[in-house]
Amino acid sequence: MGVSGIVNISEALAKNTTLKTLNLYRNILDVDGARALAALLKVNCTIEFLDIGHNRIRQTGLRAICDGIVANPKSKLTELGIRANFINDNGISYLFEQLIINRQ
Repeated sequence: MGVSGIVNISEALAKNTTLKTLNLYRNILDVDGARALAALLKVNCTIEFLDIGHNRIRQTGLRAICDGIVANPKSKLTELGIRANFINDNGISYLFEQLIINRQ
């Protein structure tokens, strides 16, 4: 699908009110695709499960995703798949700080 496909999907799903599961495993979305998903997650209130595994989003992309989730107080996202994305310890620490520790 690539980055351009993810950008198009993110724009289309910004107005979605029914989709609850989005599996984007192994779609070569990289950091720019993660930024597009972050923009989606800032406004989408229905997605509960998102798998972005095996996409090379790295730490920068993960930070963008986390920031998108945190920016949406109505987010219903409860499951996030991130395996095989070249994410270092700092990225995982950021994820835990933003989505787990700060939400308690």
